[in-house]
Amino acid sequence: MWKALFVVLAAAVVLASCRAKDAADSTGVYNSPEAVHRAMCDAIQGNDWEKAAGCMDEDSQARLAHRLAFAISWLAKADDQKAMETLATKHGFKLREESDTSCSEVANKPAFIAELFSFAETHTPDDDFSELEKSLTGRLVDLKTAGDEATGVIEVEGKDRQRIEFRRIDGRWLVHFSEGKL
Repeated sequence: MWKALFVVLAAAVVLASCRAKDAADSTGVYNSPEAVHRAMCDAIQGNDWEKAAGCMDEDSQARLAHRLAFAISWLAKADDQKAMETLATKHGFKLREESDTSCSEVANKPAFIAELFSFAETHTPDDDFSELEKSLTGRLVDLKTAGDEATGVIEVEGKDRQRIEFRRIDGRWLVHFSEGKL
């Protein structure tokens, strides 16, 4: 059950990605939707969830952290609930608050997201991420840019297609997940 929920959540979060290994700007300033997409893909393939989350805008980070924390809390083994509460408290996450404002006091959302993924590997019933890794193969197609917004499609193994959005904020392109995408 954990694997299925995790794959769905993660696939919706990262909306699949890339075979390309092109290096993105090492400063974290992505000058195109393709560059931020490649950077997120490389980070996911390298199991660097902090960097992957850093490729998202702040609202998307908050949505991901909120949904991931509640999913992991729900799936965590009974003995590990205290550890999950400690992790949430350490980052300022309000585990008992059931809204996206639960992340309002989390100072470093990418670090929290990375710790959540790490926690899930050892504190949930199923730590097999092969399905997740499989869901992260694909390519960015049909990219259309209009000012500071862009949309594209992630094509997975030539059959599954999911829409992805990007926003340029302060000159930096980031992945954006609109409400309902996570």
